[in-house]
Amino acid sequence: MSGSEADEDANSPPERLPSDNVQLGFLLIVLLIGLPSNCLIFRRILRLHKASHKDSVKTGFLLLNLNLAISDIMLLLLYALPKLLWNLTYEWRGTDGMCKTHKYLSMASYYLSSNIIVCIAIDRLKNVLGASKIRRGSTSSIRVLIIAAWLLAFLWSSPQLLVFQTVDVLADSEGSWIQCSDVWTINSFHKVGAPPTAPEWLLQPSMRAAYELAHLLLVFWGPLAALSICYIIIAIRLARYSMGGPQTEHRLSCEPTDGNYLADSDSRKSSLLVLKKSRGPWTFESIIAVLRKRRQSSMVPQNIVDCRLISMHAYFLNDLQILITIVNPMLYAIVQ
Repeated sequence: MSGSEADEDANSPPERLPSDNVQLGFLLIVLLIGLPSNCLIFRRILRLHKASHKDSVKTGFLLLNLNLAISDIMLLLLYALPKLLWNLTYEWRGTDGMCKTHKYLSMASYYLSSNIIVCIAIDRLKNVLGASKIRRGSTSSIRVLIIAAWLLAFLWSSPQLLVFQTVDVLADSEGSWIQCSDVWTINSFHKVGAPPTAPEWLLQPSMRAAYELAHLLLVFWGPLAALSICYIIIAIRLARYSMGGPQTEHRLSCEPTDGNYLADSDSRKSSLLVLKKSRGPWTFESIIAVLRKRRQSSMVPQNIVDCRLISMHAYFLNDLQILITIVNPMLYAIVQ
């Protein structure tokens, strides 16, 4: 390749990678399946919620599932759809403010989905522990959990407003190629001696490590630990009920409560399914983060794992997280 051809390539936007087309097809499939199914589930749960007793245990459970459907729809509309359009144009066509808003709302949707799933686990644990006492109770505690889930989701997403910004990748050439990225990635592509893209304290490796660690704890490891604890306790308590003989089962089955469905076999199976299905979509992001940390600490040689190569050709696998928007409707449609 001649020098002029190399300069021309360096001054023009890169060509699409095969992984970009894979990501495009994946997002399109998820949207075509996820949006209709979640809208149908939302409509169904809303109808059941209106028909149920205002202060029944089942009403609280339906209210949680209603918010879960909302979080799935938010994920599809605020994360999957903008990313699909971004992939089609292969350039960020919005402003810097739109970049920050997109990253903020899409991350809030992820946190909200995780938080609501944890709320469902807490509600089921509460009802199983008090199965012999529940009759008709107020749904105020459920509403408090839901409000907390929403507030924490938007609070935990606030760093996105500081971390993400737009950048013209070809600013030093005659061309232009605008992208929306985090400050660390942007700064790594800047020339030596160029002014920093963000405050020096934010560009420190320790800040990036803290950001990624907090994200993994809040969206993956924390919810997984909470789900595991809740459903392990539920499994132990239900096992004790089963070993208690007919007298224990008779006491539970005779309670005049709308919450008895929480102790039946179908609900026990669905509880375990929630734990199993909700942990999978976050796993790839967790693995990549761990590999990045191990390589930064020189624990993994470059010839064993090249995280740059992974990021370039397998970054779309992070989108597997949105498969939860397809899993949830199938799972909770069976529960209802």
